Amino acid sequence: MYPAIHVDDGIIKGKDLEKIENILKKLKKKFEMVVYAKKVLEKFNITDCKAMKPPLVPEGKTNGENQENEHIEFSYREAIGSLLYLLCQTRPDLGFTVNYESCFTENPKKKDYKNVERTLRYLQGSKNYALFYKKKESEEDDSIHLKVYCDADYAQNLRDRKSTSAYIVLYNGAPISWCSKKQSVTATSSTEAEYISAAQSTK
Repeated sequence: MYPAIHVDDGIIKGKDLEKIENILKKLKKKFEMVVYAKKVLEKFNITDCKAMKPPLVPEGKTNGENQENEHIEFSYREAIGSLLYLLCQTRPDLGFTVNYESCFTENPKKKDYKNVERTLRYLQGSKNYALFYKKKESEEDDSIHLKVYCDADYAQNLRDRKSTSAYIVLYNGAPISWCSKKQSVTATSSTEAEYISAAQSTK
């Protein structure tokens, strides 16, 4: 067993999952251990809500510019910050969603609040998700597998027609690096958008 602690974060490495779980149980008896996703839900009073999928409602055919800027008592920027921390640590499934929602932190409209609320409700149903790293991808194969997948939509942003790139790097089937980000230039074809995404994934 190899436990590693940095400030208030920790990780345990080992071959026996049952032993790892036993160590966690003993640590919980002596220390306050909090699952960050559950802490976020408590912070925004979403602990008793019904879980929802998917975490984001697509824009559809309108870009929402004509919506009234209704004041809603909700800390939008703070919620995005909490979701960004989760995204960067252990939740690649939130990549596109949080990247999209963070574009509206300056002037969120009603639809943006609803999207963040939906993301938090998605989190309610997936708060126990975790990354699990294995020494090898399968029992029959002892070799190390490093795989990279990348993709891009084409001109799906209705405000500026820019594309969004995404990639994920897998080590023996588990993600070690991921990103979803709007491209800095406007691609003039789906091929160009895919090429930009592939270039970003190799940096």
